[in-house]
Amino acid sequence: MLVSVKDIHVPRMWIEEHPTLGSHACMLTFYPEFEQAQQTTFEILFVLDLSCSMKDEAVEDMKKGFHFIFVIFVIFVIFNF
Repeated sequence: MLVSVKDIHVPRMWIEEHPTLGSHACMLTFYPEFEQAQQTTFEILFVLDLSCSMKDEAVEDMKKGFHFIFVIFVIFVIFNF
């Protein structure tokens, strides 16, 4: 099965409302398109949400996710911490 996004370069935003507090959070995604020559190296950028909403279980889930990514990528990528 192949899953793809129609109009991949169109930015998208999702908004959620907290069920009891009435506060809002949004997620913005975009896939920029740049014209460039053949690239032999690449950069991976991780953005972490360390706001007050990321507590307890959410932080632990984030750690597990990044650990999984690092284990997979360690074979192909040199990390600079």
